[in-house]
Amino acid sequence: MYQNQNYTKPKITVPKLLDQKTVVEQNYQYALKRSRGEIVSLATCYKGLNHIIQGGFESNTMLTISALSGGGKSTLAKRLVNSIIANLSSGNSPKKGIALSFNFEMLAHKTVGREIANRSKTLLSDLYSSYGKTDEKFLEELYEDHYKKLMNYPLYYVEEPQNDLVIGKTIYETWKKLCKPTGKYMIVEIDHASITKGRQNEDAKRKIDNLMETLNYTKKKIASEGGNVFYIVLSQMNRDIKHRDRIMTEELHYPISSDLFQSSTIEHFSDYILISHMPSKLNIKSYTDQKLPVYLMAEKTGEATQFIYWHLIKNREGEADRTVPMLNNLKYFDFTEISSEKFKEYHQQFMQKGIVTK
Repeated sequence: MYQNQNYTKPKITVPKLLDQKTVVEQNYQYALKRSRGEIVSLATCYKGLNHIIQGGFESNTMLTISALSGGGKSTLAKRLVNSIIANLSSGNSPKKGIALSFNFEMLAHKTVGREIANRSKTLLSDLYSSYGKTDEKFLEELYEDHYKKLMNYPLYYVEEPQNDLVIGKTIYETWKKLCKPTGKYMIVEIDHASITKGRQNEDAKRKIDNLMETLNYTKKKIASEGGNVFYIVLSQMNRDIKHRDRIMTEELHYPISSDLFQSSTIEHFSDYILISHMPSKLNIKSYTDQKLPVYLMAEKTGEATQFIYWHLIKNREGEADRTVPMLNNLKYFDFTEISSEKFKEYHQQFMQKGIVTK
């Protein structure tokens, strides 16, 4: 049989085997460290979300966030990143953390502007003098009250889109340098998956497949060295949820995993999938077969605030298919929580009157 003389048989290294005793001991030690506070849940600023994920996100896991355009996925990701870091840095936490943001969609300094708007309850149009010159004294006050505080936050940014190999290498080397010596947690944000650069001649599917595989490999590598990393990956939604049949059929309003762009690989590697959905964007008047309200009307002014529903459609460590109702506060790059008791009142009011008022 003909053999190519230039062919070199690839070297195959057999992976390390872990016996059952070792794995059982690892889990016991993990439980002990959790009980002692040596490993902590990654709590967010949203109590309702913390509740359905059993107090906070697990480390060495991946959260994928998706929404329609303008549905607040970037805002949600930033709120989660900043609040997790703040909670890790609080006096009640035995751990500290840093964040690494691959900010491929937006300039990094613009995300700081959104954070200033959120903290100071200043409209971005006022911050940026969109409708007239903003008083410099006001900006100086913002600088003293908010900008200076943000300078001390342990956040790092990558602005230029990179391929999955560079992303994985950057995550690992940053963790090795800034986290491994001190035991800090690392929060990584990818904003967002479809804007990664990709390798040569890759189509959109292969690009996302490679990204998710590389993130998973890097996570496992960090965990094997005793580290803790948590990914927040932003993903687009495809157009199916906008289909007329979905809008007209209440039972089909619920977002599902196949609504994610290139959903199969994302669903496979994600430990959590959270879809932020604003029914009013699709002109839905009554949301799902539960007939949930879409707007909250102010009786005095008639001003309408949209309800936003967070759907946890995957939760590897607990119960999935949970929904958290929120109110739109995106003008300040945030969401307003609603207590379960208050939302029951709103829902009952909507069922009786077809309208919700405050």
